Amino acid sequence: MQPHEGVPLSEDKLVRVAKHILSKLRNDNTSPNLLYVLSRDLAFFCIHFYAGDRSSDLGRAKSREVLYLPGFSGLLFNHTFGKTLRDGSTDSFWVQISYHSTLCPVSSFKVYLDICRLIKLVISSGFLFRSLTRHGAISEEHFIGSVPYNRLKGYLSNLGNDEGETPHSLRSGCSITLELLGVPK
Repeated sequence: MQPHEGVPLSEDKLVRVAKHILSKLRNDNTSPNLLYVLSRDLAFFCIHFYAGDRSSDLGRAKSREVLYLPGFSGLLFNHTFGKTLRDGSTDSFWVQISYHSTLCPVSSFKVYLDICRLIKLVISSGFLFRSLTRHGAISEEHFIGSVPYNRLKGYLSNLGNDEGETPHSLRSGCSITLELLGVPK
């Protein structure tokens, strides 16, 4: 049987998802927990797209593993645990301000931090991106597994634009975008 590659998520499609999330964030009637979820999703998807990291690894990122580059020009991640990091090694990557303001991972991360401050959620320790409990409260648990999958699928469905993309599609989209930009492998 031939392995099946994930459907890449194009930058244009991610822009539509990001604009959809941003429009919901601007709604005056949005609850604090929904503000959190929307800003988390936007930051997560934008960082994931530009970093090309595994969604499960990014979802396990801890607050102490992220450093801000001077002038908030970028973010440096230093993963200490992940699919391929079980022996004490680390995986570092950085994302910088993007020319595309809607998808800028740094701007979306700033929005996420602002929303966390607004709703008085302290994320200076523990997991950076957190799930919700079954009752809709923000938990201390990491944001991995079916959660990013379901969130992305939900946004694509709401837009009537789901063509089988998954969080892995963000990695594929990153790879294709880098290739089109002529970035050496």
